[in-house]
Amino acid sequence: LLATSLRRRMSTSARMPREVVSNASVTRAPESQAIFMPSTRRSANGERISVANQSSAAGSPTVRARAAMFTTAGRSRWWVLAYAWHPLVALEGAGGAHVDMFGTLLLVAAAYALAWRRSLLAAVAFAGAIAVKFLPIVLLPIFWRRVRLIDAAAGAAVIALLYLPFITATGDWLPLGSLGTYVAQWRFNGPPFRWIAAGIGAPGAAALAAAAGIAVAAYMRRTRPLYDPAAWAWPLAASLCLMPAIYPWYLIWLVPFLVRPAATPPVIWPLGVWTLASMATYIVWPPFLAGEGWVLPGWVELMEYGSVAAAALWVWRRGASATPGADPVPSRLEKLG
Repeated sequence: LLATSLRRRMSTSARMPREVVSNASVTRAPESQAIFMPSTRRSANGERISVANQSSAAGSPTVRARAAMFTTAGRSRWWVLAYAWHPLVALEGAGGAHVDMFGTLLLVAAAYALAWRRSLLAAVAFAGAIAVKFLPIVLLPIFWRRVRLIDAAAGAAVIALLYLPFITATGDWLPLGSLGTYVAQWRFNGPPFRWIAAGIGAPGAAALAAAAGIAVAAYMRRTRPLYDPAAWAWPLAASLCLMPAIYPWYLIWLVPFLVRPAATPPVIWPLGVWTLASMATYIVWPPFLAGEGWVLPGWVELMEYGSVAAAALWVWRRGASATPGADPVPSRLEKLG
């Protein structure tokens, strides 16, 4: 309620510190730029066109796709409410109009298509998710040898076509916008990055974040079945937790995968705790709006990451670290591998 009421009173320029707003438009991937372009125009009566409705619309097909995946994995379709009723989806999707809603939709579509061996659809949807934000690129090992080479080329072509207007406009063959500025200057709710960057520098810490996600994805590729949401969520979380700025809406990428398959350990639960605990960072808004600065109290990070660590310890004590090889595979996926 606090975050919603604050957003209603804030203009676009007041949502973040000036240095963040000035760079926001150039840190987004090409598909994000296309989605947000309508927000730069005005309607006939002079009112600003919002992308909140677009972000909200992305939630409905995501719910449908997750419901289909739950049915496929032998779980009740009612588990889809874990996504539909999650506070981050409402606050940062419909309320904040963040493009991450579109990215999660495409990523869920890619996961569903891959589970049913729709190689081309999986590759194109995954390419679209990467074009929204770079984060899901760490999931490449999940797709290794599960997507035909020609379909992977089609996905790469989709990304190239989406980047083409920016390449033409800037003359840069790798238009990453101000990604370098994000790594060098943006800092929020990312204590692991601060500790690592103090030792090896910000570029090295950013490279480590990407490498961690890829390494976890490779491990999940070998040890977890494709239908297990943990195989998708943990690589994303491994990169996210090492990023220099971790805003609550970044964790929307995890929310569709917060349900564990039947008869498997609850290894996904610490990530569910993180998505909820991250909302404590909304406490920065009242002092910021009062002109006291954009400062996150240290106790908020301690509470947030301490809660995740406590949940992980609880899961470990329940024996969640055991290899899930003996878990039963849902019948609909037995033939799909």
